[in-house]
Amino acid sequence: MIDYLLNTPFVIPVAVVFAAGFLNRRQEVDKNGDPTLRLRGPFLVLFPIAMWFSSVALANLGNPSEKFSLYCWLAALCFLGSFYAFNKRITLHHGMIEEACTPVFRSRYYLTTLESLEVEGNGQYLVIHFAHGRKITTTGFHSGLPHFMEKLLDELQRGGHHYNGIQHSNAPGDRQSTPCDDREIIEVSGHSQKL
Repeated sequence: MIDYLLNTPFVIPVAVVFAAGFLNRRQEVDKNGDPTLRLRGPFLVLFPIAMWFSSVALANLGNPSEKFSLYCWLAALCFLGSFYAFNKRITLHHGMIEEACTPVFRSRYYLTTLESLEVEGNGQYLVIHFAHGRKITTTGFHSGLPHFMEKLLDELQRGGHHYNGIQHSNAPGDRQSTPCDDREIIEVSGHSQKL
């Protein structure tokens, strides 16, 4: 059974996709209480898989073979993926959104330059468009999306920011624009959330 799983290359991505939806939470906050988006599900899946591949590689250390190098590569890839997922954050601060992967790599997007919000796939995907073609894309992998969206709309309304509204799309080419002062019911991760 283990050999079958190891020889099946799509097991890891499939496990990450399914687990990410089940391990997400409605609300994520940083140490200051600001709403944030984290890749919680992928981290909680990839890290144990990386540990498992590492233990299998160590068990085969005395018997180097093609499978030994495969275990090492898979462990390394899963560790890199879990490191990225653990460090990736999108945080809503007063007047701006900060996207960070590590303390070194940070981007700041000011809400005064926000142009539109695009909600796709019944609220599973949020694309935030800023001036000069800059954008932030979130997916169902991001934990804390319902709370983040709620607080973002509150911040936009409180700050009096003007933008082109919320565009909804369930299929390519099927977009509808909603005025920016409307409050919506957006389906996020199978839950109906009043925004």
